[in-house]
Amino acid sequence: LTIVSYIIGHCFEVGHFEMPTGVSPDGMTMAFLTMSMCEIFHSFNLRSQRKSIFSLKGQNLILWGAMLGSFALTMALLYVPLLRQAFGFEPISWQEFGIAIALALITIPYTANKSFLVSYVERAKVAIQPDVFFLLYAAALVVLRTSLSKFFDKVSYAKFLLLGSFSLIASLACLRFMNGPVLLVAAAVFMAGSYGIMYSVSQAATASNAPAEQRGIAMGTFYLGLDFGSAMGPIVGGFLYGSFALNLFYPLLGIFALGSIGMYFVCRKFYGK
Repeated sequence: LTIVSYIIGHCFEVGHFEMPTGVSPDGMTMAFLTMSMCEIFHSFNLRSQRKSIFSLKGQNLILWGAMLGSFALTMALLYVPLLRQAFGFEPISWQEFGIAIALALITIPYTANKSFLVSYVERAKVAIQPDVFFLLYAAALVVLRTSLSKFFDKVSYAKFLLLGSFSLIASLACLRFMNGPVLLVAAAVFMAGSYGIMYSVSQAATASNAPAEQRGIAMGTFYLGLDFGSAMGPIVGGFLYGSFALNLFYPLLGIFALGSIGMYFVCRKFYGK
């Protein structure tokens, strides 16, 4: 993943696809942010192979402190002038941060569902094969990305974000009331229309909005949001799954969809329609 991030950063730096042959500042920035965020959140994944960290008897406060400290140091590299100049980074705009946050909010329910769908179906005693969800999701995503790709640069990011958020709410509603294959298919299609499409749209918006000299750090921030959401999804899902009634699992995940809608109005206020 780090190598891929480096190559993508280099391609944004030069403006076309090519394999890097030397040191790429933008590639270095993206690789650093991606590796940093992956390592920070992967440390929580290693605490247990079977349980959420919230269901463990004790919490490792030192690990939590290390995570927050590592995140603060990563941000310091972007915004403390002395450190930024030493590493050759550039500060990024709040618009680019907003895109990363919006993607993280949508990613959390997606990864939480991916982690707990099988257990949810077993506890709810629904007569379906949950693995089919991911096959349907992949198929729907291919169709949607192919048919909507021409609109990625024409329709505003805020509109895609609003549609993606409502699509996420629809997917979570289908999963909550799922009692057969029909709602399972609908949930997979709506999930592809939310997380799957927003991944592509957010990546395109980040690349097009950032100045050429800041594309590396902007794309690094994009992956920061993606990594954050991917890592926090199982953590948040484990907390909700173990702490609340089963029928509240998906409605509570819907809070993050509402957060994405909130980001839509932020985009409208500060960056226009």
